[in-house]
Order: sequence, then C-alpha cells, then structure tokens
Amino acid sequence: MSDTRIHRKVNVLANGTEDDVPKIVASVMVSLPSLTLKTGFAYLRMKRNIRRSSKILQKELIENGVPARSAKQLAQGYEGDLSVRNLFKGAVGAARREEHADSSRNIHQTRWMMV
Repeated sequence: MSDTRIHRKVNVLANGTEDDVPKIVASVMVSLPSLTLKTGFAYLRMKRNIRRSSKILQKELIENGVPARSAKQLAQGYEGDLSVRNLFKGAVGAARREEHADSSRNIHQTRWMMV
C-alpha cells in the first residue's frame, strides 16, 4: 500500500468520518504482517552486524595489549547494547523528548508574543 493512501486514510480518521473506520482498520491489519517481517529482518541484520563488529573489536583490543578477559567483557558490553527492549525504550524516549521540545517551543513562542 502506498504512503499516500495510508496518509489519506489517516486524515479521514482524523476528520471523524466513522463510515471509513472499518476500512482503515482492515488496511492497517493487512499491512501489519509485512511491517512486522521487515522490522524483524532489519533487527536481525543489525544484530548480525553488531556481533561481527564485537568480534573485530575484541580481536583488535587483544592485539593492542588489552588482557583477553577485559577485551571479552568490553566486546560483550558493546554487543549487549542492542536489544528489542532498548530499541523500544529509545524510540519511546525520543518521541517523549520530541513532544517535550515541541511543548517548550510553544511556551517560548507564547511568552515572546505576550511581551
């Protein structure tokens, strides 16, 4: 489904026409499995790349004189940063920060207009 069709359906929902709500729900349910698969494969690709990078990091640390045990711990820490839980925390945190920034901008604009 194209982005313009999705945006059009979201606009219809926002405008409050209740006749199109079942169509919108159906179109979201149709596109949800493909979105889930694409997101899942992207996550697995990122995880694979981080594992490779972690192994390279560990190897380079050992070659440059870091003890093997410490190098392994550092590499595991680097690899452990990517998890689904952390990704969602980051996404939610970013959305909240953006929401807060928007509200702060509105407050500053209002104060400026009052002066």
